[in-house]
Amino acid sequence: MSELKVVESLLSSLAVSVAGAATVLGADPCLSGSVEGVLQSASVAEALQTGTAQQQTRCSVIAVVATEAGGFPRTVAAELASADARLARLAF
Repeated sequence: MSELKVVESLLSSLAVSVAGAATVLGADPCLSGSVEGVLQSASVAEALQTGTAQQQTRCSVIAVVATEAGGFPRTVAAELASADARLARLAF
């Protein structure tokens, strides 16, 4: 019979890395606030602010997904350990 080896420490490390990605996502703070004076164009400043707002929204969505995905490796490890325990109790 085949043997599946689950390295829980690796899965845990992966979970931390993926979930931790949520903390580094975000728009550049220098793009927030009024930039019309710097750009000297109201239409360009408005376009930049619209694009920045869209980027912030997308970053928020990705942060939620990264946090949820970070839990997946732990769930996999727990489910595999549970399945292994159930199989160990069966008589072959």
